Amino acid sequence: PAAEASQRKAAEAVQGKLRAVVDKAVGAVMIDGAEVHLQLADRILWKPNDDALTDRGKALLNKVAGVLKELPDKLVWVQGHTDDQPVALPKAAPPPPPPAKKGGKPAPAPAAAPVVRFPTNWELSAARALSVVRYFQDAGKLDPTRLAALAFGQYAPLSKSDRAANRRLEIVIVSRRPPAK
Repeated sequence: PAAEASQRKAAEAVQGKLRAVVDKAVGAVMIDGAEVHLQLADRILWKPNDDALTDRGKALLNKVAGVLKELPDKLVWVQGHTDDQPVALPKAAPPPPPPAKKGGKPAPAPAAAPVVRFPTNWELSAARALSVVRYFQDAGKLDPTRLAALAFGQYAPLSKSDRAANRRLEIVIVSRRPPAK
C-alpha cells in the first residue's frame, strides 16, 4: 500500500503539471493506476486526414514537451486514435479522352492517379503518433529511448456516439521498469 500511495502521489504531481499547460478545451488529463493519460483533440493538432502538425498543435506540444523534460524517469507512449469513418480518399482521375482522329490534335495526357497517403485509419493513426514522437524528439529534445508510437485506428473508442471524442492523440506517461537482474 505504501508503494501504491507513492505512485499515486507521483501521478498526481504529473497530472498537476500537465493541467497547468493544457487548456480543458483542447485536452483532458486523467490518472489510471500509476499511469497519467493526456488526451488531446485531433482538431488542435492536425487538419482532417493529415499527419502534418498545425502551428497550434506544435505550440501545445512544446508546452507538453517542457513538462515531459522534467520527468526523465518516465516513458512516453504516444497513441494515435481515429473515429470509425473511412479515411477520405482523393477523387479519382477522370477517364482519358478518346484518341484523336487522323490529323487532329493529340489527346492531352491523362491526369496522374491521386496518391492515397492513408489507405485506412490504421495508417493515419500510426502516422499521427509518429509525427508527435518525432516532434518530441526533434523540437522537444526528449530522449528517444523514452518514446514509443502506437496506432489504434478506430479500435479503442471512448464513445459509441461521439466520433470527435474518438479522434484523439493520447499521451501516456508511465514509470520505467527497473532493469532486469
